[in-house]
Amino acid sequence: MTGTKRLATIGGVALLSGIAMMIVLHQFVAGHFAMDSAGAPWARPMMHGPGEMGWAMALGPVAMALWFGGILSLLVALVRSVVKAS
Repeated sequence: MTGTKRLATIGGVALLSGIAMMIVLHQFVAGHFAMDSAGAPWARPMMHGPGEMGWAMALGPVAMALWFGGILSLLVALVRSVVKAS
């Protein structure tokens, strides 16, 4: 497997993982931030007690980083394949 194909495979897996995580987080986090911000403290289903951070707050940036890294890897693989072909 060449480096470009490996990069494209890693990018595709990262992109799909990021999208899947975003979908899962969207399904389990009820409401929107604008709707929930009126009544503080924000009572979300993943927060079980006072002072506990929700697991979605930790996984949200990970999903976004996977999504961005996947797109970036696919673009780099595309550029490498075009440059190699010419």
